[in-house]
Amino acid sequence: MIGSVMLALAGCASGSTGGSTDGASGPGDQILKILTATEPRSLNPVVDVGKGAGNIQRTVVEYLIATDESGVPNKEGLVTAWARSSPVTWELSVREGVEFSNGEKLDAEAVAQSITLTRDSEGILAAYLSGVDAKATADYKVEVTTEKSLGILPDILSIVPALPPKYYEQVGRDGFGTSPIGTGPFVFGSWTKGQSISVTRNDRYWGGAVGYKGVTLTWTPEASSQVSQLTTGAVDIVDNVDPTVAGQLNSADVTVKSRLGQRTMYLLMNVFEPPFNKVEARRAVVQAIDRGAITSLLADQGATPSLWPPNFGSSTSGGQNLTVSKDAAATDFQKAGVSSIPFIYTIGRYPQDSQMAEAIGAMLGDANVKVDLNGLEYNTFIKQVLGRGPAGLIMIGIAPLYPSEDAIAQTILKTNGVENYCADAELDKEVAAVREIDDREKRSARYSELQNEVLNDRVCVMPLFNFQDIVAVSNRVKGFEQRADQYIDVRKLTFT
Repeated sequence: MIGSVMLALAGCASGSTGGSTDGASGPGDQILKILTATEPRSLNPVVDVGKGAGNIQRTVVEYLIATDESGVPNKEGLVTAWARSSPVTWELSVREGVEFSNGEKLDAEAVAQSITLTRDSEGILAAYLSGVDAKATADYKVEVTTEKSLGILPDILSIVPALPPKYYEQVGRDGFGTSPIGTGPFVFGSWTKGQSISVTRNDRYWGGAVGYKGVTLTWTPEASSQVSQLTTGAVDIVDNVDPTVAGQLNSADVTVKSRLGQRTMYLLMNVFEPPFNKVEARRAVVQAIDRGAITSLLADQGATPSLWPPNFGSSTSGGQNLTVSKDAAATDFQKAGVSSIPFIYTIGRYPQDSQMAEAIGAMLGDANVKVDLNGLEYNTFIKQVLGRGPAGLIMIGIAPLYPSEDAIAQTILKTNGVENYCADAELDKEVAAVREIDDREKRSARYSELQNEVLNDRVCVMPLFNFQDIVAVSNRVKGFEQRADQYIDVRKLTFT
């Protein structure tokens, strides 16, 4: 849900080579090296749902329902079929013969407990499973019930990790976050904090052993380091390339792939505390900030007035309709009695995030308010902004965990959402009501109405732009497919 979390630099010394063999020979002995932006907070998918963290978590821990490259649920994973017997009752069929790497069996009881453990956790995913229950009805059959009709349940189960019940109870949420066990194609190896995370091939993987030895994840937010590490062969994949340096990476040895992503950069305004407890102040922010000028810092990634990310295949319409006007913004700030704004944002989490924040601060300053810039390292930032969080303005990138408007609504438009700066009891009812609509077109129409309320009546969120997802891959690596959800499917990769 939230913007992607990325990983690992320090261990990449100059002169090292991508796909390191550590003295061995042959493609089967290679180590895939992935570079991302920031270190994960946790390897427990219940705790850290960032995209960068997911790229290492998913080598070890699989999810109940698999998805294709567009994020659409399919029946090729741990759950091989689902059927709906009533508006609130589903039956899942569990793949037989699968074990966790510690020998625990993946059966109906393990699947049911994975759902309830995730629902009852203090993690981010709990909000998506409100009102969902599960129980084993046979060795490989699970009954899932929902309080109300929930046609997108398969999408939601695609973000529920398969957890080994005995081990999870033994080590707890935090212990699992430092030493995870799963059913995936790799098993956890080591995590050297501040440096790297490594996993090794699971030769007993139910889907067949992969053709290389392991994966090592490292991290750096520096665009220049992304370029040097990939072009010198220190890493094989950079999973979140800064768009300002993408042109430097295309060569005979590297392929750069780009597609419009589902992640959106938002400004969130806490409506429950000054200075944004008055709608005039929130309206002033939208009128003061020029989206196009912000995106020019990112090689003109697509400015958007829409609350919902693209590529959902739905027909929602509309967007934020306030126009840019420095004078109108200054007048509204004056009406609201606002002279200063605290502004929290990340440093090095997203391409050019500090520069964007400074540009936004300058635009607000032109509307006669003082902006207190507070840039934070991502893991410090996310601890502060989860829940209702601090007063003021927050800049954050959010990617839906499944391709539905519901994923964004559950994140920022609910009182128990991940970032609930806008939600109240009335909005909770509206979000719950639209979730019950099974017909896609009718649901889209209601989401259009909800978008208008949030962006133009409440004015508590300002969408800035949709990220262009850019991945650079060494031509030594074959089989890479760029997914809409940004995850790297390590099972399909091979080395030349």
